[in-house]
Amino acid sequence: MIAFTKLAASNPPSPHHVYELRLYHADVVQVGRTRRNLYEALRQPIDDARQSFRTQFFTDCPSMVDYLHLELTRTLANDDSDLFGSTYPGPLV
Repeated sequence: MIAFTKLAASNPPSPHHVYELRLYHADVVQVGRTRRNLYEALRQPIDDARQSFRTQFFTDCPSMVDYLHLELTRTLANDDSDLFGSTYPGPLV
């Protein structure tokens, strides 16, 4: 199973976690980009990060910008959200 190495409920996802995902699972990221299905390739860690981000930040501020989505798009998809594929749910807000 692909997972963030230090992600926990008390440690919300940050750019550092997205960088870890790209670094330690570079082969999966590259295949996902090529197949234009990054979300399917990395579904579990992305969903875990999204849930943690939602719980940590959106509970108190539902109108907050989804910085996790922006970082995932910038770092994993080279600013091309289409690379996540049709099943990616998009930003949380």
